[in-house]
Amino acid sequence: MTTRERKIEWIDTFGRNALRDAVSEILAIDGHWFLTDEQIEQITSKMAYDAREKTRRMVRNRNIFREEAGLPPLVRGASLQAEERA
Repeated sequence: MTTRERKIEWIDTFGRNALRDAVSEILAIDGHWFLTDEQIEQITSKMAYDAREKTRRMVRNRNIFREEAGLPPLVRGASLQAEERA
């Protein structure tokens, strides 16, 4: 077992959130300089994916939200009427 593996096992003895909490604390102190370029790439990829998924969900569910608000459903390809934009 490597030193790294032993250290990770030791950190895990503090509970399942110990590593996350320690990293969060270091990020709060040191900022983004703590992260490697690869980690920054992973974070930005995840954030972009999440943003796209959120938009897809909103588009997919917009007629449900419109129905709850008492508005007629949007027809695919149709634009909003002038009074709905205001």
